[in-house]
Amino acid sequence: RGQGCGGIRLRKYESLDQYVRDGIRLAVGMGRKSALAGLWWGGGKGVIAYSSDDDIVGEKRKEMLLAYGEFLTSLRGCYVAAEDAGIHVEDIDIVYSRSRYVTC
Repeated sequence: RGQGCGGIRLRKYESLDQYVRDGIRLAVGMGRKSALAGLWWGGGKGVIAYSSDDDIVGEKRKEMLLAYGEFLTSLRGCYVAAEDAGIHVEDIDIVYSRSRYVTC
């Protein structure tokens, strides 16, 4: 119906298949939630996978979130992101520094 909206999920996945299936499942669920609420939003979900706990701390985490913000901007508003599992308000601030298409 409209822009995709949904949270950004950050977690470890066992396989690429699991990663893709989870993203699709979550996006479909967000679309259903929006439709049931009568909103003019579509479903969306950002899914970021990591392989090592070292990938999600400190400067590496910040670089990853900055890159995600740039990716989000490249979509030109087709998807509006928010926080979800593994993502905190401080992380959204970092994404927002590169993209206006985020909300809390």
